[in-house]
Amino acid sequence: MKQKNEKKLSVTKIEAAKRQLVTAVRLFFQESDAITIHTLTCAGQEILEVVGKSKGIKSMKQKTLDLARDKEFFLKKMDEAKNFFKHGNRDSNKTIEFSPEYTELVLWDAVQMYYFITQEKVPAFAMYDLWTFSKYPEIFKLPFEQERSYKNALGSVTSENKDWFLQGIDKLEKRFGN
Repeated sequence: MKQKNEKKLSVTKIEAAKRQLVTAVRLFFQESDAITIHTLTCAGQEILEVVGKSKGIKSMKQKTLDLARDKEFFLKKMDEAKNFFKHGNRDSNKTIEFSPEYTELVLWDAVQMYYFITQEKVPAFAMYDLWTFSKYPEIFKLPFEQERSYKNALGSVTSENKDWFLQGIDKLEKRFGN
């Protein structure tokens, strides 16, 4: 049933991806439902992969897929949880093993894709980058100044203090908008 005075939204693919990912980041820092976070993350990443392709920008997932010997198997494994959570018409009696930690890296990849495509600095994404660095400092080879800046911003804060990162989003949004 249609409601009276129904308002329609005009939204681009990039805006849809941004909103999905900002929501995923906030839910992540609130330690909300892992399946919801994963589903929003994958939806946003999928949009950005398509948009990025037209601009010659690849996600880490796509770059890794380029190196895979068995691309079909690799992609099936990479997208197993995404497809399981998204499609009700497949494997209705199946159960999967899902690691929410995998979502952390997919979300980081999607955040990077958004920045490469738009060059827009989004407070939620900046705080997620900082969180990712706090949890996985050994993974990233950052320019010296950026690494020093991240370490200074973090001080003694660790990746376990997700509330600090969530509050950081709010502070940055108040200061810069978005």
